[in-house]
Amino acid sequence: MAPEARGKSEGLTLSSHVDKEALFDKSTVAYDLFMRLIFSEAGVSEQGTTATVVDLRTLADGLTDDQLKRAVATQLKVSVNELDVSSPDPKIAEAAEKNYQRINTALSLSSKFIREKLGLPLTAEVANARVNSWSELLGLLKKVSVFSSGEGGLDRHLAYCALIKGAIAAIELGTRYADQLEKETDLLQSITTVPRPENKNMPLVFVKPFSSENGEVRGVLSGVGAEPFDVVFEIRDKSWESIMRKFLSKAQSNAKEAYKDEVAMRFKFDGRRHGVAKRIVEFYKLQFNWDAQKIANKGVMNQSEFDALFSDLKNTKGARGLQIDPESNPKSDPSFAVLQINGKMMVPPNGDLNVPRRAWRERSFELQFVDTKRKPHTGLASDAVYALRKDVVIATRLLGGFEKRWFLQHASAASMDVEFTHMTQEQIFNDLLDQGFIFKKPGSRDKYAATSVWKDWLSMRGLVVDNKLRKAVEFEVAQAQGKKK
Repeated sequence: MAPEARGKSEGLTLSSHVDKEALFDKSTVAYDLFMRLIFSEAGVSEQGTTATVVDLRTLADGLTDDQLKRAVATQLKVSVNELDVSSPDPKIAEAAEKNYQRINTALSLSSKFIREKLGLPLTAEVANARVNSWSELLGLLKKVSVFSSGEGGLDRHLAYCALIKGAIAAIELGTRYADQLEKETDLLQSITTVPRPENKNMPLVFVKPFSSENGEVRGVLSGVGAEPFDVVFEIRDKSWESIMRKFLSKAQSNAKEAYKDEVAMRFKFDGRRHGVAKRIVEFYKLQFNWDAQKIANKGVMNQSEFDALFSDLKNTKGARGLQIDPESNPKSDPSFAVLQINGKMMVPPNGDLNVPRRAWRERSFELQFVDTKRKPHTGLASDAVYALRKDVVIATRLLGGFEKRWFLQHASAASMDVEFTHMTQEQIFNDLLDQGFIFKKPGSRDKYAATSVWKDWLSMRGLVVDNKLRKAVEFEVAQAQGKKK
């Protein structure tokens, strides 16, 4: 049986997304960068871009067993001794067992996310990989050190690489108590929308009967003018899968920047109404010691309107340290319009109000105001397409690119969003290509990639060292960059 046919018969089809095996060869990444990335807790930044171990094609080649153990300890943020389950010290042995439980949980979450959320295949051998000792973990890591061409070798290499990189992301999420975030945001939503003692029976949003749908709560905003004021409120990205998607799609995926929107909220309303932002900031300052730090006007209002709002907020308790944030999100559509505030807030761990306030946890928040009258999120600016963009970035970071066929299959959810997206899979694909968000891989047939990922990779010295590959991709990336509006 031919290698390709055998690979498909085993379910090993990840290599169909790859057009250049040179990207996955052990010599592609320079050794000095490799060492810095593998031992880095916050990635490596150069020329204004950031790379982490998630961007590495090969995770283990070139390291001794002792170096690998130190690298694992670095990623887990534990001592090397705490990987020894056979330690004569019972406390160390117990700590080691807990660390392997953390690793196995992360491996399980990684395989679930890759299979169910990205729609990429993993064989049972890869998806069910678990380790309970250093020797077993070492064996797993060495499976991703290098691939042999033919007989499904590249597929197996890609599968294990994706599994390990997803697990690294899941471990990092664990250090931020991501598993407790859903209960914390549930409490936030309750205090926002339900009369209760904590808000003196005066929630921010009085909910209309039978108005909650797909995570959105429709109601009336309290405390703004004499007339009832309709709003739609939602807390986004609070499930584990959505957090994982957000995390893996960021270039700074284990840097502090990745956490600027742990708690993501959105209010949709008629933007011609004034006093909304101030009312919301004051409410959350009282409830969660809100500290608004950055604000960005992304196409919602003209400069004079924004200047007036900014001045008003600067005099509001909870926003006196507010600064203008000029940065944009490369995954957002150019027509995406939002007023966005980022900062810090204090929440009770795991949403438990019995925890004293002095022991509450700091969370980063992102608050968005969407003007439903002037700039609703439709077409490529819809939430469904935004989620698709994230997956395109993740697939590129994990594999180097993706098949058009995978994109069209994966875009079905966005195309079925008839309320906002109003586009077929093919239309979404063509528009993202025309917009320069994705580009066609040089010399390939129906292989594409996220432009922003390759732009970062090419800017990082030592990450793509194959000259032929680099020159070919540089041209296509420059062409795609020139299309961006």
